[in-house]
Amino acid sequence: MKKHIYHCLIFFCMVLVSCSKDLGHYNYNQINEVSISLSNAPSSVFLGDTLRVSPELTETINSNLQNYSFRWALNTGEDLSTEQNLNYKVTQSPGNYELEFYLTDKTTGVTWQQREALLINTSIYEGYLILNEVNGSSRLDMLSYRDGGFVQYTDVLGQVGSELKLTGAPIKVASLRNGGNKKDNANYNIYILTDQLATRISPETFGWTSQLELRNRFLGSVPTDFRPKNLFVSEMDNFPFFGVLVDGKFIYANLYSPFVYSLYANYYPDDPASVIPIANKAAMVGESITVYDTVKRVFMSYSNKTFQPINSAVYSYPEGKILVDLFNNNYSFDSDANGYRKSIAYAILKDPSTGVYSLLRFYIGQETNYYETINATDFDQATCFAASPELSYLFYAVGGKVYEYDMSLKTAKLMLDMGEERVSLLSFVPFYQNMDGSSNQNYSDWGKWLTVGTYNPSKPEGSNGSLRTYQVPPVNQPLVKKQEWTGFGKIVSVSYRERS
Repeated sequence: MKKHIYHCLIFFCMVLVSCSKDLGHYNYNQINEVSISLSNAPSSVFLGDTLRVSPELTETINSNLQNYSFRWALNTGEDLSTEQNLNYKVTQSPGNYELEFYLTDKTTGVTWQQREALLINTSIYEGYLILNEVNGSSRLDMLSYRDGGFVQYTDVLGQVGSELKLTGAPIKVASLRNGGNKKDNANYNIYILTDQLATRISPETFGWTSQLELRNRFLGSVPTDFRPKNLFVSEMDNFPFFGVLVDGKFIYANLYSPFVYSLYANYYPDDPASVIPIANKAAMVGESITVYDTVKRVFMSYSNKTFQPINSAVYSYPEGKILVDLFNNNYSFDSDANGYRKSIAYAILKDPSTGVYSLLRFYIGQETNYYETINATDFDQATCFAASPELSYLFYAVGGKVYEYDMSLKTAKLMLDMGEERVSLLSFVPFYQNMDGSSNQNYSDWGKWLTVGTYNPSKPEGSNGSLRTYQVPPVNQPLVKKQEWTGFGKIVSVSYRERS
């Protein structure tokens, strides 16, 4: 019992000691805290311009700035400056970045940082590329999209000081991601094709060297007069594909593979040295390609590195017709019961004996789902065709008039009458991000709008052309004009330089 009382007294004394006032002496040093604001940092800057930012520093203890070290960087790991205020000439490729500022106390080693989003832009960052014919030669114009609107550049190659001088009559301009992550803006190709030139240009600056000529992408002996008649680009599941028709040969590869000039796809399997004469047109999405044999007058599909005649008995393809046009919208699909996307293509055909025209709609390399004769106003005089990617409408142009042919009703309706102007282009411009379900609402809308290029032959060449876009309503309602620009030449081809 006494022992228990003794232990309780000891515990009670310890509690008293622990609760007594601490009479010790301590020295506390207040730590300097720094807050950083980059409120004067621009949200975007043009390539080649000087980026100027002065950080605003707020300290809890006034300090000599010589006690600090500074570092400016990008989130890519590139250091820009070690000065307090940033003055940096921008040389990085256009795209979205984070600007980073670091401030370090040399005495304590404590570092503070601040980040701000930064877009490195160019005057040609994004927009429509328009290939024109002017006095028999080619000119590339651009509608550059920025700040919610378009800025027009006539002869954009000349305006940016590109080394490329276009020669020859225009054929096509095409732009395509070079595969990989769709947010990789630098991994991109822009192609220009004339009857004297086949080349790429820098996707960021539109700069050019002879190494960008398309002939330099081919292995083997390439003729000195390398003059492709057409080129075809497409994308499927983030893989880019490319076909070129040169010297009657269709050479095909994905953009990760070498192009071998001697390896072409349009030969008869029992005669590898033969060249199947095919039309200067193709329907192509990824490895699904359909072409037309102009001698045997049959459709052919790509399989095992060569074109094979499509079994008309199985897939109900017509034979013996003259091919007028063959095309597809690169993001126009139907889905089968298993969710597999089937690419839709169209062919305009003419019976050589009766002169009757017909329209074929089919899945590239697979079955047809529409084949009907066309009895429409002045269809035999049509010069341009385009098919809506979401409605069963075929548009065709005759002189300055644009008609909408309803495939279900089998009737044509005059939609546009341009008066003295002549239609040189009908297109639903491809936006490849729409194939992936783009979150860019502009691309989603613009890809569904009919693009119409016109020119007035009575006015001076080079400024007599116009470009308009129209929303296409259902149930044959009038087209709704959305955009209009003037000052072009005779528009031959339009593509869009996309950004993620």
